[in-house]
Amino acid sequence: MGTPSAAPTGFAVSAPPTADGTSAARPGLPSVECSRSIFWRDGLDSPDDVVVLDTVALWLGGAEPLQFDGGPYPGADGRTYAKTGLVVKAGKGAELSVPGDAPERPAIGWGGMDQPAPVVTVPACPADKTWIVYAGGFYADRPMCVPLTVRADGREAVVRVPIGTPCT
Repeated sequence: MGTPSAAPTGFAVSAPPTADGTSAARPGLPSVECSRSIFWRDGLDSPDDVVVLDTVALWLGGAEPLQFDGGPYPGADGRTYAKTGLVVKAGKGAELSVPGDAPERPAIGWGGMDQPAPVVTVPACPADKTWIVYAGGFYADRPMCVPLTVRADGREAVVRVPIGTPCT
């Protein structure tokens, strides 16, 4: 369960340290609620789980890009939805964000959030098992390769997420 340096489907992970040591749950940012997890598990059971900073795991579809489920979805500003669970190590917090420089900026949301957002925090939630699973995913205007930044334990990593199209 380490941080992979690259995955065969074209997403890359790097882990430079953050300048400010940010790890999670900054005040004022949308946050996943611990009580909204869908289940807990002791291990990661899919070879398609990409583990980031030994804190967050995302199922990213293996050789195929994540599929749009249609839409638009309420509260998603007309964007369509690509479902993928978020798995977070119990007792660890994280911040996840998508880039803000594109007019078609995607949004993210897990754990029953009322509205997807460009930045989401996950508090350090206690659990009876090692990993906590939340339902949710990405909201986008069109198929795209989304760089998802994950911050945890004073480090930062970027995962390229293939939404409806491969990351090349």
